Amino acid sequence: MPRHMSNKERIERLAAEAQASAKEKKEKGSKKADKPEKGATPAAAEKTGEPRTRKSARTPRAMKIVWKVFNATGKEVGVFPYPNRAEADAHAATLAAKNGVHHFVEAAKVPME
Repeated sequence: MPRHMSNKERIERLAAEAQASAKEKKEKGSKKADKPEKGATPAAAEKTGEPRTRKSARTPRAMKIVWKVFNATGKEVGVFPYPNRAEADAHAATLAAKNGVHHFVEAAKVPME
């Protein structure tokens, strides 16, 4: 019966195969330029040996809270400014009475316009 490879043996084998393929690529030479293409991904830059460029930290956008009215399936059916909670509740009650389906009001953060 064949003996199963241990995890250590598998890792060593994969490392040896990776070194061999890297050596072949190096010997073969690259026909492409050393720089990555204009729209290259960071992963492509890593493969070519180029350092990754850091993205600047995004500044947090200003958010506001609004009241959203949803139907029973979670579909948004109305949006009201934060001070108008009573209007949102009234709208939900009107829709529930009209359609016979439960509607609910929930606060949600949205980007300021």
